[in-house]
Amino acid sequence: MLHVVVEGPAGGQFVNIQTGSTKPLLSRTELWYDRSEGLKRTVVSTNGVVSGDVLETPAGGFTSNGIVYDCAWIEAHPAQAAAARVECGSGGPKAVPRPAPSVDPAFAAFIDGYPAALASGTAIKLGEGTSDGHHVLWLRFGAAGGSELVAIDASSYLPVLVRVGGSELRVVSIETLAGGEGHFEKPKHGAPEPSSGEVASSVPVSLDAASLTAAMPDAVWLGARLGGLRLIDARRQELHTSYGDGTTPATTATGLELTYAVPEASGRPDRFAVRVRINEAASPQFAYKWGFVPAMSLAPGTVYIPNAAGTTSDLAFAHVGRSYLTIEGAAPNIVESAEHALTAVP
Repeated sequence: MLHVVVEGPAGGQFVNIQTGSTKPLLSRTELWYDRSEGLKRTVVSTNGVVSGDVLETPAGGFTSNGIVYDCAWIEAHPAQAAAARVECGSGGPKAVPRPAPSVDPAFAAFIDGYPAALASGTAIKLGEGTSDGHHVLWLRFGAAGGSELVAIDASSYLPVLVRVGGSELRVVSIETLAGGEGHFEKPKHGAPEPSSGEVASSVPVSLDAASLTAAMPDAVWLGARLGGLRLIDARRQELHTSYGDGTTPATTATGLELTYAVPEASGRPDRFAVRVRINEAASPQFAYKWGFVPAMSLAPGTVYIPNAAGTTSDLAFAHVGRSYLTIEGAAPNIVESAEHALTAVP
């Protein structure tokens, strides 16, 4: 039985508002794989928070949200599938085999040993090099057009790095275990996940600090002005969030939208060259695009920028004080400039 832990960049970076220091967002995957029993458990964590948990078995797949509706399950449970409004193609009932779980060729080869993969031609040695301080052998699995490259330690023959396309995964640990030592229990049911969110109403608010805090206590802003930016609009919003499990009732929350702008050179008050919009609430809101942020614990005083380090972004998410903010800017670097000026409304 195989047990492996890998880690790699998930895209995006964190910025500490006070210091400006950054660090990449990392994704960690831990899997257990029992080839003889047809079992596989995959747990994915982002920033230390579990964002995915899947168990694959001969009887079907399971996640923290329940059953995986594959074709084999749908054909075997027509009434339940109809109630869940899921289907698998057309043409009436038919026998649908369930594919056995599998792992990446680089890890499958570890079970039987990389020398065996080289001897059979499953792997091809490309050369030698250095990776993460290790003297490594570079192996290629699969055809050149759709292959993955694996760096294995030249002495221990343990994999160090897996490269697929433009992404890399660092192998934190890998081992074979005796049968029965894997963690193949069903994932625990998690909290229901939002399926949609909307701004149900939006009411203008005066731009002075007292009106803003009355609209939403603990509000955060960029001040009345920030460089050439000035606050031109504020709105108190009612937010609705719906859930797709069929049992969790919709929830409501209060949000605040602030719009900043730089007037065009013409000086016309109704035209603006650059805009920055801040949407904030006391908790992450699907209506404010938080549903598309990787599941994570965003510490207070931290900004998450979805784009990779070294690139510009017009979108960021922040946790400042008791508020969760979505920041959108209409020009390169405007979000990065604004995030450092976020303060509580006095």
